[in-house]
Amino acid sequence: MENDLPVIIIGAGISGLLLAQQLRQLNIPFQIFERDSSFTARGSGWGLTLHWSLPALRGLLPEHLLSRLRETYVDRGAVERGEDSTFPFFDLTTGERKGGVPQAGENQRIRVNRERLRRLLATDVDIQWGKSFKELSDYMTAVGALFEDGTEVRGRMLFGCDGNRSRVRREMFGTEKSANQSIPVTMFGFTMQVTAEQAAPIRALDPFFLQGTASANDVSLYTSHATLADASITVLQAPQSAEDVDQSYVYQVCISGSTMKEPFRSVAERTTRPKNDERIALIRNAAQSFAEPFRQFVSVISDGATVKQLDLDDWAFPNNRVATSTHTLVGDAAHAMTMFLGAGANHAIVDVLELKQMPTISQTSLESGSVDDAWLFLNKSRHANADASVVDIRALRRKVDWHIVPLMFGCYTMQFLDKVILNYAAVMGIQKDLHLVGNDFSNVATFLFVGLLCFEVPNVYFLQRVPAAKWLGLNVVLWGIATASGAAATSYRTLLVSRVFLGVFEATIGPSLLLIISQWYNKSEQAPRFSLFYCGLGFGQIIGGAISFAFQHVTPGAGLAGWRVMFVALGCLTIVIGLGTLLLVPDTPMQARWLTDAEKVALLKHVSVNRTGVQSTTFQPRQILGAFMDPQLYLMVLAVILLSVSSGVVTTYSATLIRNLGYVPKRAALMNMPSGVVSIFFTLLVGFGIRKQSNRWLWIIFCIIPAIIGGALMSFLPVSNRRGCLAGIYLVNAVVAPLPVLYAWTAANVSGSTKRAFAAAVVSGSFSVGNIIGPQTFQAKDAPNYRPAKLAVMGTQAGCAVVTIVLYGYYRWQNARRDRQRGKPQTGEAAFMSKEVWSTRTDQEDEDFRYSY
Repeated sequence: MENDLPVIIIGAGISGLLLAQQLRQLNIPFQIFERDSSFTARGSGWGLTLHWSLPALRGLLPEHLLSRLRETYVDRGAVERGEDSTFPFFDLTTGERKGGVPQAGENQRIRVNRERLRRLLATDVDIQWGKSFKELSDYMTAVGALFEDGTEVRGRMLFGCDGNRSRVRREMFGTEKSANQSIPVTMFGFTMQVTAEQAAPIRALDPFFLQGTASANDVSLYTSHATLADASITVLQAPQSAEDVDQSYVYQVCISGSTMKEPFRSVAERTTRPKNDERIALIRNAAQSFAEPFRQFVSVISDGATVKQLDLDDWAFPNNRVATSTHTLVGDAAHAMTMFLGAGANHAIVDVLELKQMPTISQTSLESGSVDDAWLFLNKSRHANADASVVDIRALRRKVDWHIVPLMFGCYTMQFLDKVILNYAAVMGIQKDLHLVGNDFSNVATFLFVGLLCFEVPNVYFLQRVPAAKWLGLNVVLWGIATASGAAATSYRTLLVSRVFLGVFEATIGPSLLLIISQWYNKSEQAPRFSLFYCGLGFGQIIGGAISFAFQHVTPGAGLAGWRVMFVALGCLTIVIGLGTLLLVPDTPMQARWLTDAEKVALLKHVSVNRTGVQSTTFQPRQILGAFMDPQLYLMVLAVILLSVSSGVVTTYSATLIRNLGYVPKRAALMNMPSGVVSIFFTLLVGFGIRKQSNRWLWIIFCIIPAIIGGALMSFLPVSNRRGCLAGIYLVNAVVAPLPVLYAWTAANVSGSTKRAFAAAVVSGSFSVGNIIGPQTFQAKDAPNYRPAKLAVMGTQAGCAVVTIVLYGYYRWQNARRDRQRGKPQTGEAAFMSKEVWSTRTDQEDEDFRYSY
């Protein structure tokens, strides 16, 4: 299990050790690795000033370490005497004091020795020394750290605390983007041990710290009282008491200057670094411009002193910060800077405090297998994260549209045509050819939806285990075969069987499209895209009438009845579109060959606000049980059923109703074409209206009103009023538009991979229920006016309007409750890379989830 793995800390500096102490307090297993062989591997340490991080440090340290904090002071005796640094700044040429800061007690500012602080923080921490980090590895539920010695350690998360030249940073951003930016300054640093007498002139200026610049040549002096010592400078002794004022002092001294001016210009012009004796000569030469006591103090440097040449540089964290739940940077690795800024250690301490307050540290990690595949991809593609910020999201959206929308539109068009083909066959003689009597025709229409409904439940499992695009493409091919097979029907029973299989294979289109759209678009974009898909229904109505009209001209001498040829032709066209879907629609954005890695990351960031994930193949039965406890699902199902009753009437009987107005069959087919125009108009109006003004519930009611008016015209106008009745039939088609809105609403408001697949199947299945009920309202005894069916259209749509208002109220109440309890959910970069955003938790479990309405 992922929770059994340790947290990996790379680097045993201030941030790494302080983080280790926090993990100890939280009883979280960890391992900490340091490339050096010991605390003293790099020689003497240096001094640190802690100021704005002090409250954080005191809050983080356990009591037994906090009580020993004075052990780390560079001069405990001076603190006990009440002496304090004013951090004075001098003109080294004239000796004039130019400025400083107010004095402050140790409750506001302390000066500590870095090595001593590290040793204190290392108390009870098992550091693995001599382990040089090499590279990161990503696994399904873990992160791996590979070391130069060939060993690898896996953990639940990894923190790069490895300094301003961090190798973890290089792994996250790549060599080029992780490189520090050089500053044209050379610095020489060394430590020197002096007697109390030699130190007295400097201590008179400040007991802890001073710095300055020579106005003659801009050479800077940075000198820091490192420690009192009575041994070698590589072994710092315990703090001395206030009475031990006669001991010698060890100072850390830094001399720096611009490489664009003398005396250090020659350093920049060299192809090799100066040797140690040359560095000492440069320091002595630079000090000649200093006034006393600075010149005398620096001249004490011995010929055998070890002088280190420091390259000054810094690195700014990119705006699109990469901080994930498996690896991030802390301290100098995250915000490398020159020591002149005086904030490095302070940043490191506050970083640890912020991490401790994050759920990533303070709570156990998510269960294995409960994270979306998109999150795993994002962590593997960390090098592309920086490039994703420059991706034009509008251009990317258009690119996705051209690759996804046309084929999905084609699937919906063929789904409608293959379903409504029976409607057209009714005016082409299918009832006579197959000897359909009584309610046979209504039963054939109904049993398509019985097959569709029965297969919705198995769809839940397959959509969880198989990519939605692949499952959709396969089923489109199969329903094309079922459609073509209908041409071979010789009786009521054989036609019924072909229609049942058509329903079985069509069962996947609703839930598949619902899942596909949530992979590629955010919530505000889903409704217009689903509306574009759904325009296939209206387009099918338009061309369906023309197709029926064309195939009615197939003469008996052709060997096959016109309706049989129509079944074969549309079935073959469906197979072609299914193959196109199988081959051309990617399983997920991560598998899209026509997207660069940066575009994939940008797209995933774009859809991360959905909090519904992209794909997870882990089937979680508990989410199905949770769905049964979710009121929104019952309301959504009821709304779709009520709308679908009218949709079923439109799908199956519109041509029949037009023919009953006195039009001949060929004319009736053509007269049905404006129904498609009405469907497309309202579908696009609503879809793009929601994009501009996202009141989904209001747009649904907006479409229901003309549909109710259409139902009233159909019900109460006499048949002799052809124009009025035709207007009613056309207006009823406005009821088609709210269906894609309800589907997109489901996609936006249901999270959890298994629950979402279940909701998609159930909502699509409820469409089938409505379409089963709808045709059954057309009973043979009510012919030719079918008034009860027309009244059912009005009543069910009015009921849907009421349910929509209740659903809107439920969502508002839920959002308000969550805002009161949790506050506004996190957004931005941290949220985008958060494991919680990409978890497979349901909307009921994720209290940061907010419903759209």
